[in-house]
Amino acid sequence: MTSTKASPTALFFFLVLPLAAGILLINLDGWDLWNPDEPRYAQVAREMVETGQYIVPHLNGKPYPDKPPLFFWLVAALSKLYGDATTLAARLPSVIAALGVLVLTYVLGCRVCDPLTALFATIILFTTEQFFTIAISAHLDPLLTLLTTAALLLLYGAYQRFPAGAAYCAAAYACMGLALLTKGPVGLCVPVISFLLFLILKKEWRSIRHLRLGTGLLLAGGILALWLVPACLLGGEEYRTNILFTQTFGRAVDSYSHKGPFYYYLLEFPVDFFPWSIFIPSACIYFWKHRSRCAQQMLFPLAWFLGTFLFFSLISGKRSLYLLPLYSAAALLMARFWADIVHNAAEPLPRLVSIPFKILCGLLIGFGVGGAILFSLDIEVIRPIHHAAGVFYTVSAFLVCGGISGFWLLRRMPRSLVAAGHVAGMTACLFVLIVVLVFPAMNSVKSGRFFCERIKNHVRPHDRLIATFEPELFNYFLHRYPIPVVDEINAYEYLQQSSENLYVLTRGKEPDRLTEKLPHHLHIREQQQIGHRYYFLLTHRPRQSSPTVQ
Repeated sequence: MTSTKASPTALFFFLVLPLAAGILLINLDGWDLWNPDEPRYAQVAREMVETGQYIVPHLNGKPYPDKPPLFFWLVAALSKLYGDATTLAARLPSVIAALGVLVLTYVLGCRVCDPLTALFATIILFTTEQFFTIAISAHLDPLLTLLTTAALLLLYGAYQRFPAGAAYCAAAYACMGLALLTKGPVGLCVPVISFLLFLILKKEWRSIRHLRLGTGLLLAGGILALWLVPACLLGGEEYRTNILFTQTFGRAVDSYSHKGPFYYYLLEFPVDFFPWSIFIPSACIYFWKHRSRCAQQMLFPLAWFLGTFLFFSLISGKRSLYLLPLYSAAALLMARFWADIVHNAAEPLPRLVSIPFKILCGLLIGFGVGGAILFSLDIEVIRPIHHAAGVFYTVSAFLVCGGISGFWLLRRMPRSLVAAGHVAGMTACLFVLIVVLVFPAMNSVKSGRFFCERIKNHVRPHDRLIATFEPELFNYFLHRYPIPVVDEINAYEYLQQSSENLYVLTRGKEPDRLTEKLPHHLHIREQQQIGHRYYFLLTHRPRQSSPTVQ
């Protein structure tokens, strides 16, 4: 029995975790920080280091109330090591946090289920599209997920020791306090709501008092207050209003950005949990049939998943990456399905696995063939990255080979473990292709660095530069702040009246519309499409050469 438990542990720490770290780090700085979030967060950290204002984060020379500072502190610390807020400095906190989430998921899986299920859960979690994509990006959510997962693990440890377990509860609330410092109230709501739902589903109402909610909330709030009180005093009235109300209640009740309907995540989560979402119907059927046997072990991750899912569904502002704190729970649920199938399924391969596996293999072939056909056509959407057609043909060929090899394995070795290994292995190899080939190939159309390098050829350090939008992308790549922000009409007036070298950054979805409404005395000096928007550098001086269009 001891060797059985040690084997998955050894596999995780000596194989799965090192492989995950290697794939995450293999080419982490192989592409630039991409708009909109990455350059913004890196710029906040840069301004922290350069101005020494660590209490009140700043962006473009003004207080930045959108997010608490813990993530920026980490990036700022690494920026001092690298000499600037580089790509590595901005992304390393996310990678380290993601690896920590894998470790916590394994530990929690061992406590809730068994080491084999825990091992499957870490593999499933890492090979999930959304988890991997966010792990290699400069985002706050991996750090938030690490802290909320740690809080839930500690709460579960306290639950196993009720009515004792005060130390576990205190440590859990300390993690929630740090989560509050990362992304605000969500860092407290996710673990508390999930664990309360777990106790309610177990009908253990009296155990709620053992959570010491009053004391815990004071502890978490006290950790937050160590930063929030001086920040509100230093930041001024507008900063206090934004950080205390607009960025909390405003986003929850009537968000000014990323609004979505209640069912938003019902459509988004299956896409983001790919490829394992293909097996969700099979897992649901399996758990329903074996609900009496699986109920006790699966209740905690189920409550965690449902509590977090409902919480984010009720909030006005929605983005797919917001659900990252529930991915460990989803991976544990899916892992239990696979572990049971591997242990108990009779031969041949059960239909609960074979049917979705065939669908997945068919999708891989379809995506591969469809992608190759798409790149062979002269379509406007594809044109900006047509120079990298060879990269995408390689990925298409890989997908087709993956689908064909899956069908071949299904005939030659109809085993559940083989099917799971094929899905995980194919996804991990695809991730390697993405970070080594795909993202670097897309960098020329996703990064603002190239446009900013051309801007530097025109705009000298002493020239005036203003923008008609929040220019954090240009703050970062031009290493210039503040860039004053004015509305479009005033910007045109400034250009018309100015006798000095003045340049204006503006943007739009279609370049022709800007050309039509642009006053005749103004000129487009440079323009480029970055992502789905066109960005323009305007001046009142006649252009000496045709603008470069990419």
